[in-house]
Amino acid sequence: MLVAAGLLAAAPAADARELHGVPLPSGTRALDRGDQESGLNFRKTVDFYRRYLKRAGLPHDEVRPYRHRGVVVARFVARASAPWAAIHVFWTRGRTRIYVVPAPPPTPARPTS
Repeated sequence: MLVAAGLLAAAPAADARELHGVPLPSGTRALDRGDQESGLNFRKTVDFYRRYLKRAGLPHDEVRPYRHRGVVVARFVARASAPWAAIHVFWTRGRTRIYVVPAPPPTPARPTS
């Protein structure tokens, strides 16, 4: 039984297609920590999200790529209500990672007295 569990844990993650309403590039795979490893390089991944957001007409702010402590980061932050709050694309240790920040849950209406 333990051997089977070990084999399942060692198996590569399946390709992911969408996360919090955000499409993921072809070949992207889910990692254990909640982020994704892109099937594309950093530049192509950033271009993928630029095209997606423009095509979808979603209002957003883009933080152009910058380097911080050896990690290259690009960010897309939603301005309107969307199922996601931000898309972070980062390159570290030769790998391109994607992290989609889910939008916070709607706050319940406060009763008026």
